[in-house]
Amino acid sequence: LEQKDGDAVRLMTVHGSKGLQAPIVILPDTVRVKNIKQEAKWISNDDVILYPLAKEYYSEKCCGMIDDEKRLSLEEYHRLLYVALTRAEECLCICGYKKKSKPSEECWYEICKDAFAKIANDKNGMLVYEVDQEIIPDIKQQDSDKFVVTKTPYWVNENIEQEINLAKTLTPSHQEDDKIPFISPLFDGNNNFYNRGRVIHKILQFLPSVDIEKREILLRDFLNRHVTDFNENEKKKIEYEILQLLNNKQFAPLFSQESIAEVSLMGQVKNNIISGQIDRLVVLDDKVLIVDYKTNRPAAESLEDVPEAYIKQMRAYKELVCHIYPNKIVETYILWTNKAKIMKIE
Repeated sequence: LEQKDGDAVRLMTVHGSKGLQAPIVILPDTVRVKNIKQEAKWISNDDVILYPLAKEYYSEKCCGMIDDEKRLSLEEYHRLLYVALTRAEECLCICGYKKKSKPSEECWYEICKDAFAKIANDKNGMLVYEVDQEIIPDIKQQDSDKFVVTKTPYWVNENIEQEINLAKTLTPSHQEDDKIPFISPLFDGNNNFYNRGRVIHKILQFLPSVDIEKREILLRDFLNRHVTDFNENEKKKIEYEILQLLNNKQFAPLFSQESIAEVSLMGQVKNNIISGQIDRLVVLDDKVLIVDYKTNRPAAESLEDVPEAYIKQMRAYKELVCHIYPNKIVETYILWTNKAKIMKIE
């Protein structure tokens, strides 16, 4: 690839192109600028290391450090533009693709466009910059053997076959927080309605592995330390909901040593790639149980009351798990946490 006369197109990053040149250089994507947000992350300078938990926790010191990070990132962004522009020997193509929103004024495309507009002339709606040829270039002797007339490949005029769709990640326990098929009586009009589901999922991921006599103390300690946005009444409801599940002998197999929490899953179901996460997977000698929690929904009275979207997702999970355990029976269940009710789907 280092041979510039090679009959090939090189696809390279700007970093990888350092020290190299080519007669024609195309920059295909020049409208993206690194977005540095005020979010939960480590930020540091020579004096201090901070970790704000969210945007609202950013102090004046944090904002100043983020501004410095943005400035340094922009300087590096401009330096890489210089590297990209100086790789071309004869022709440089600067391309930009945007959707509905206008590209940032700091992006490579806008920087080049504004700079070019200051020296170019408008010719029929096109910006053109011309200089007189001062040195006559040496005419290279072309080797006629290099140019071979080839027949156009048959596939040039054919339509591209439709590829397998990459489906939206199917995570039933998370999707219920995004779309409400029916209003839960638990919904009180504030954002805690959505957060409580995530809290319950997180607790059920770890608490079953704790010794029974320590669960109540650790649960209460977790809620007091990490769930600061909830009032005491909301915390007590969550505590009661969790304990009535873990103390119920009916659900003991679900939280036994044979069970695994938050199991990532990916595979092909029909013409879709399914990617999701099973809340609880129980692997027994003769069968496998797939359990999905519903935390922000009133328990369905019957299978007919369960939203079709949930049933389809459980079917997809079942099909994938059947490939993993072909010699075992696979069963799917929904556990309605607010009523401590489990329902077999298939």
